[in-house]
Amino acid sequence: MSKSLLEKLKEHSVSPYHMPGHKRQAIAEGLPYDIDITEIEGFDNLHCMQGILKETAQNAKSLYKSCESFPLVNGSTCGVLAGIYSMTRENKNILIARNCHKSVYHAVEVLGLNATYIMPEALKLGIMGKVTPQSVEEAIKNTDIGSVVITSPTYEGVISDVAGIYKVCKEHGVLLFVDCAHGAHFIDELVPCDICVMSLHKTLPSLTQTALLHIYSDRIDADVVRHGLSIFETSSPSYVLLASIDECLRYVAENKKDFKELSGNLAYFYEKAVALDNIRVFHFDDAGKIIISATDAQDLAHRLRQHNIEVEMVSEHYVMAMVTIADKLNDFQILLRALYRIDKTLPPYKICEISELTLPEKGEDFGESEFLDIGKCEGKVSKEYIWAYPPGVPVIAPVEVFDSQIIKYLKSKKDLKSTKGKFPEICVKKEN
Repeated sequence: MSKSLLEKLKEHSVSPYHMPGHKRQAIAEGLPYDIDITEIEGFDNLHCMQGILKETAQNAKSLYKSCESFPLVNGSTCGVLAGIYSMTRENKNILIARNCHKSVYHAVEVLGLNATYIMPEALKLGIMGKVTPQSVEEAIKNTDIGSVVITSPTYEGVISDVAGIYKVCKEHGVLLFVDCAHGAHFIDELVPCDICVMSLHKTLPSLTQTALLHIYSDRIDADVVRHGLSIFETSSPSYVLLASIDECLRYVAENKKDFKELSGNLAYFYEKAVALDNIRVFHFDDAGKIIISATDAQDLAHRLRQHNIEVEMVSEHYVMAMVTIADKLNDFQILLRALYRIDKTLPPYKICEISELTLPEKGEDFGESEFLDIGKCEGKVSKEYIWAYPPGVPVIAPVEVFDSQIIKYLKSKKDLKSTKGKFPEICVKKEN
């Protein structure tokens, strides 16, 4: 490969009579002022890639076997917005899996789309499972839906039959967008869809906010995607983040042995974890998303912190630990030792049955708003999103109606977030 963007940034030594205002002079230790520049001669332009950034895009295209790839510095979120924009200019009717990230719902709002939802299958511990080709076909047949959006892999590592879903979509002349934000580590694999996003920073060694947008079919107009990115992505991209994308792609392409090492370490970990008595350890389709279940997962997370371990997510009955190629055998052993010590202090494993959520009914959004406590919201129309973050999947969205099941679910959850920021008070439509 030719000289990397990072190497060029380190070598760049001209007098900077241009942005940014720090002029590559450090005013604090630990921040990369020396490689933070703007679009100057020799460093290309993210929204019109013709030089070194085009090479980064080509590296992504080669690694992920896409028709065209775009480096993103505003995370997968800007790719979601631009991708859905590119699919819905002519047909505003869209089918969305109900476990999609909140950025998909924001695309619906911003682009004025008509959304229909489908529920994934329910799994244990209240985790949403796969979207099936059958459910997609049932939802789109005899309709004027023009595009479909699903998430695979999910936050918890569930992988749907994307190839089967794409086959159904093509048979009905419908476009498919796949949110693969948690799937960038599945390299050398063509994603069977029209367009998808991947967050490099989630599962690969890259800085936060770095991502890729891939086009996988000629049913997507690349020029429309570029225009969408010029709308939804910053016009002042960070060269620190762009260098991180470039380095990540180069590293992964040259160090695929790391994935075999990770696979071996995961096999070792799960084999050793079987002997735990009061903790259950398992995974879904992506073994790198380690589900660790205990009677009181909040307490489990607290005890893990006492062992200097912070997990990715804490729910009522499980925590999730994420591992990547950056985790080595010693890291797995650290987690195992902590789990074995904690296991001896926990009560016997017992999980109450968790009722699965169903699609809420839709109401009318017109009218004034008011804030009510959760217990008084049954039958009310929501005027805001309520979600658990991570993973940023709304429990309820604007226009949806609160029923007793949703109220019970919300009361059982901790650390929920809301658009208006007043949860457990909720913004609802005021009744006349």
